[in-house]
Amino acid sequence: PALTVAGESTTVRAYGIGFSAFAVLPVPGRFGRRLVDAAREAGAREIEVAGPAGVPRAAGLVIRTPLLTTLAVTDMERTFLIAGPVTQELLVTAATQLITEPR
Repeated sequence: PALTVAGESTTVRAYGIGFSAFAVLPVPGRFGRRLVDAAREAGAREIEVAGPAGVPRAAGLVIRTPLLTTLAVTDMERTFLIAGPVTQELLVTAATQLITEPR
């Protein structure tokens, strides 16, 4: 379940506790495309986020630092920015759940 975020935002969601926490922000329409383009230009590493049975479902762009991992994921209709002091694998798991849930 999502944690309460400052101001009880219904847009930004936080999951986990302490250093295993991460945030999810849906990025609408053209802003999502701009985010993906900016991540690519900044040198983000491209990955595929797979859906059920390993079928590629979405493009992901990862930027990692020693303290923070960010993942921008888009299925061409929706874009999410996921970030936290966690592993890339955890963010990919979250992204898979986000892109495979009904719209």
